[in-house]
Amino acid sequence: MSPGSDKPKTRQRLHAIDALRGAAIVTMFAANLAGPCLRPPHPMWLRVYGSFAAPTFVLLAGMMTSLSSKPAPLNRLLKRSALLLLLAAGIDLLCWGIDPFETFDVLYLLGLALPIAGLCSRLPLRAHLLIATGIVLLTPWLHRAVGYGPLLPDRLAYPWPAWRRLLVDGWFPVFPWLGLALLGGVVGRLEPLADARRPWLVPLGGALVTVGALAWWWAPPALVTRDGYSELFYPPSPQYLAVAFGAVLLMLALFDKLERRFSLSWLVVLGRSSLLLYVAHVALIAFVLDEWFEGQTLPAFLALYGVMALSLWSVAWLTQRYRRPAKALRERLWSAVRA
Repeated sequence: MSPGSDKPKTRQRLHAIDALRGAAIVTMFAANLAGPCLRPPHPMWLRVYGSFAAPTFVLLAGMMTSLSSKPAPLNRLLKRSALLLLLAAGIDLLCWGIDPFETFDVLYLLGLALPIAGLCSRLPLRAHLLIATGIVLLTPWLHRAVGYGPLLPDRLAYPWPAWRRLLVDGWFPVFPWLGLALLGGVVGRLEPLADARRPWLVPLGGALVTVGALAWWWAPPALVTRDGYSELFYPPSPQYLAVAFGAVLLMLALFDKLERRFSLSWLVVLGRSSLLLYVAHVALIAFVLDEWFEGQTLPAFLALYGVMALSLWSVAWLTQRYRRPAKALRERLWSAVRA
């Protein structure tokens, strides 16, 4: 077998992950658009649909730090982390008009998680798993000990202190979302799409979804709609985390199988421009849609969602379509200047 014979398989696996990330982006558009633009109460199917994006991004971000034969270089992860934190602060300042680090939104979480995931990927696998599960399992205890701000009387004199926002009360606090990112790193180390490991995705994912759903039915968690956003992870309960983790594993198995039979390039386009699309859709909502399309009916919201998704897909496609020609042109111009 030649050294390059694994390249098609590797490319296929990356396409499956990009397609899954692209599907998460489609659901992210709906979740973030519903907050300012859909008249409450939001239907349960939409709340479930919108709750898929966040755990997928977080788990895949952790997975990509350890999916290759060697852990991702720490200097690259630190550069990526700095970019994410800078973008998060810029969004808070420019789009929402608030101080940086006030929300602890998902980009802050990813910026903090990437270098930590990179460090954990250099530990023995058992220690990596112990740290990840420890963070997740400590979350219910922490919620009982200090409370979850949006569920407390008078919201505990909001704005909450920075340590509370970081640990428990932010949109994506360390407990449990950092643990979920580290679990993604554990999954990446196990090479989930390798031929020998692929068969365990469906049984494990199905077991997690079943256990989480039964626990939800037996003891429904308290939920809150935060400023119009109605995803099922406010707060992130153990029931939700089990269902979400299992659902991501099941969807990874599904997209891996679909990629073998069909072209999922339209989703891959979205997955490969995830950061661009995140920033673009937040800016679009903050500067245009939040002001002009507030409180829409469900049919009007769905039409707006479709137009927004198609428009942003076109942005991603055009960016990728002309990235290489633009790069080649810059290189030719630079060579001409140097000559």
